[in-house]
Amino acid sequence: MKENGDEMAPKKIWILVANGHSGKTYESAKRNEGLREALPYELHMPNPPSGKKGNDDRPGRVHESADVSRHAMEPHSDPEKLAKESFARHVATLLGEEAQKGKFDELVVVASPEFLGDLRDELHGEIRKKIVGEVDKDLTHMKPKELRERVSAELDLLL
Repeated sequence: MKENGDEMAPKKIWILVANGHSGKTYESAKRNEGLREALPYELHMPNPPSGKKGNDDRPGRVHESADVSRHAMEPHSDPEKLAKESFARHVATLLGEEAQKGKFDELVVVASPEFLGDLRDELHGEIRKKIVGEVDKDLTHMKPKELRERVSAELDLLL
């Protein structure tokens, strides 16, 4: 491809593969070549909610004033949901920083449906403009070659 006599560099495409707990970024700089890791580390939820700690995960109790019955009170917030939203915010911030550095031109987001929704809520306009495709499935378990084939087929993109 040429533009004004200069050869255009191929677009750098990043593929984010994530769920509510972890994620990885891949790069596809040249079409039909394998994916390679874009960042040298995996993304992980910083402080995942721990399992049971004594009775502190049981809802509190309330007494009816006209009756002797007791009812469980629903918690006002779900620690797991809050942690996933925080992780989405972390991933969105990281993508924003990497985009400002010019690390990618286009972005494909592959994420579990719930996390994809959380991530959309956190992504800013400039990053949203770079998204060329989304796959609402948790494919974090796939190897890069399988992932490239699956995403290419799902989105009809050449990666």
